[in-house]
Amino acid sequence: MLTVKGGLARALAQQGKKKQAEMTFLEALKGLKKFARRENTAVCRISFALGVFYMEQDNLLKAKKMFLSCLEGHETSSRGNSEEALKAAWKLGLIHDAMGNPSDAEPMLRRAHYGFKEVLGIFHTPTLESAKHLGSVCVALGKYEDAEELCLFALEGLEKALGPDDATTLGAAHELSKLYVQKLKLSLAKEHCQRALIGYMNLKEYGPDNGSTLRIMSDMGSILAQIGPYDEAEKTFLKVIRGFSNAKQDSISVEKQNVFLFGATLELGNLYSNQGKLELARTKIQEAINGFERALGRMGAKTLEAVLSLGNLATQPFSEAEMLIKRALNGFEQTLGRNHNSTLNAAASLGYLYMQDSSQYYSKAAGLLERAVDGFEKNLVPDHPSTLEAMHRLGVLHFERGNTVDGEKFMNDAIKGFENGLGQTMLWL
Repeated sequence: MLTVKGGLARALAQQGKKKQAEMTFLEALKGLKKFARRENTAVCRISFALGVFYMEQDNLLKAKKMFLSCLEGHETSSRGNSEEALKAAWKLGLIHDAMGNPSDAEPMLRRAHYGFKEVLGIFHTPTLESAKHLGSVCVALGKYEDAEELCLFALEGLEKALGPDDATTLGAAHELSKLYVQKLKLSLAKEHCQRALIGYMNLKEYGPDNGSTLRIMSDMGSILAQIGPYDEAEKTFLKVIRGFSNAKQDSISVEKQNVFLFGATLELGNLYSNQGKLELARTKIQEAINGFERALGRMGAKTLEAVLSLGNLATQPFSEAEMLIKRALNGFEQTLGRNHNSTLNAAASLGYLYMQDSSQYYSKAAGLLERAVDGFEKNLVPDHPSTLEAMHRLGVLHFERGNTVDGEKFMNDAIKGFENGLGQTMLWL
């Protein structure tokens, strides 16, 4: 009877009757727990189904609790390597990633992926999809070699298993494009992103106005903003903004659509900033800040990212820029920790600002840039542009203050790094 009630809850959820579905799930779970221990298979299955329900509602904390209960139940009864347990680990990894904790997501996703490989085989869909998700987390952690191996494995396997035009396969191509952006292989990034974008636009269940399609389009705009043509980047961002402004709720919630909308607005503001269109940039970045504050709060990671962009605008008075960058730095330290790349980016930005008056702020600037260089060297691949830019500016700072020994060392290290990683693009030094 109680397992039947669990089936009823799933049916109610599919009909959009969310409150009734949740109550029915909870009644089924409570009833089962009266007669069975938490490791009972039926209890684990209801916990998993309720976790999926909460995940679809973006209630990640409740979903995490359900999947953890499900996984612990399977482990208690020696089913830790079963397909159901691995699916719970997979979901937990996705939740950690969605909550901005890739270091917690990685072990769960590794467990799921390699477990699926052993239990189901190499070319089974969960094996391949979990490889894609693990690859995405490895990108966030700067483990680019692992990420490339996993993303290529997922893409090639999904092409064979589902076909080249399946949405899941196209999603793997999109993940691979994001990896190549980080590795500065921008032509490859554009190629894979374009494949994913055209594929999603042509799929009946997605199409050009779907939220998932618009997200890929926004990433295409970001690539074009780096390699050009810049007018195409601008048109792409404007199209994304119009799309999310007019979008009906589809596969993603209205809240997420708003986050993506203001993300594209921020990207457009940064494009204008790089083009020297500073008043347009200020308007768009402030618009993004206002939107993110409504959607995520003042301490949201995206809010702080937009605040940092506004602080970095060349038109800002020194005191206003300092206030904005400090707000971003303090916010990232509280929410993400001192050693997160976003925190280090903010520390570097404050160091660059203090370089404008190195006679007064030399010690502060040097301390912030040294912190950024040390952190980036630990977090990112060797010769990453973020590391090398901070290293170069630290060298310039030391030279300006007469410390030629340290200045020469840091500048030479930066030049060698750019030669190794970027070739002729280091000529700006």
